[in-house]
Amino acid sequence: MRDDRGVRGFTLVELLVVIAIIAILMALLMPAVQRTREAARASRCRNRLHQLGVALEAYQSAHGVVPFGWACNQFMSGCSAASAPPESWSGLAMLLPQLDRADIFAAANFDLPVYHVANATAIRSNLEVLLCPSHGRRPDRVQKLFPGGSVVLGPSDYRLNRGADDPFSGVFYGNSSVVIDTIEDGAAKTILAGEAAAAGGGGSWSRGVDCCASATRPPQKAGDGVWGSEHTAGAHFLFGDGSVRLIGFDVDPSLFKALSTRDGGEPIEEF
Repeated sequence: MRDDRGVRGFTLVELLVVIAIIAILMALLMPAVQRTREAARASRCRNRLHQLGVALEAYQSAHGVVPFGWACNQFMSGCSAASAPPESWSGLAMLLPQLDRADIFAAANFDLPVYHVANATAIRSNLEVLLCPSHGRRPDRVQKLFPGGSVVLGPSDYRLNRGADDPFSGVFYGNSSVVIDTIEDGAAKTILAGEAAAAGGGGSWSRGVDCCASATRPPQKAGDGVWGSEHTAGAHFLFGDGSVRLIGFDVDPSLFKALSTRDGGEPIEEF
């Protein structure tokens, strides 16, 4: 007969202690895992903004200037260098060939309003290169079409830099035609584009009204149409020299405005 008197199982107290230890270890480990995941997402976000910078450089090489912020023509009422009408196209749409999406560019009819039904296929297209992986609270943008119907617009978490208080002080505005190499403040100290991906915010790559953002406030953690992100410390920005740098939520507002103007002549300290 087998003698099992030497075999001893876990008591209930011992089992509860083991479970408690595992729970404590998981509680200690989870923040580290989340930080690692966010670091990976932030790295991909920087890389995508860098790709946008390469596309802008390629566009300027082909056309002599970077694209406009939004396009005005004589048929658009209320369109100016300071105001984008709802039918206008964004300069981001001009970069489609440089972003390896010549297929979408070919499907768009830029002689028609962006919201024309003929452009429905193009403007609903998603471009992964224009999406920040950390932006998890991005609402859909529904566009009514002419003469009928509607479409969910292809989103963009990045916008072009319109400037600060003066709507013409940035690199992009209505019918703008700026050459990066001639920026008086220096390309390395001038923002070209950045994250407008705060919680609840976003935009579309096709519409002129969504093309750009202004440095009216420092980067925000929440809000629509403003610079910002869902990263931990701040938002990423593309500069004229092709570099991508993080600007904190606590940046000095005057410094942020100085980085947003192209010819302001403001003294800019290291940041």
